[in-house]
Amino acid sequence: MISDEKLAAIISALPYYSPAENFSARVLAELGLSRERRLALAFEKTAVLSAVSWTAALAFAAALFAAAHIGGILKAILMPKIALIHVKFFALKFLMAAKAFLDFLAGAAGMIARPVLRPEFAVECALAALLASAAIAVISKDGRAARPLHR
Repeated sequence: MISDEKLAAIISALPYYSPAENFSARVLAELGLSRERRLALAFEKTAVLSAVSWTAALAFAAALFAAAHIGGILKAILMPKIALIHVKFFALKFLMAAKAFLDFLAGAAGMIARPVLRPEFAVECALAALLASAAIAVISKDGRAARPLHR
């Protein structure tokens, strides 16, 4: 039977091969995947996935809209004179929804820009975060919140 020390000596005597410093860079260069190309591929993949997901979301929204308003759509198809009334109604409804969405975006932009435009607001946010983390630390000091996993 071989002792642990003898086994460690045998293993440490084995030759150990490690690749050169720039091995990965050379392999990627041979494959034509330089850092710039990898970033471009990542950007392209992100753009394609974003476009596909937005297209799927719009298709789902259109299907929900059609299902919710199937009666009006069938009336518009069967009675062409009423179609103009429905087109105006849905255009107005779409414009109201678009305005609500733009108002939401403006509010979100205002919330994001507020700390930049008013630095004292950023200081207030930082102080509030500091006080909240201090309160959490004090509350969790009773020993029940931070128990060791094993004894």
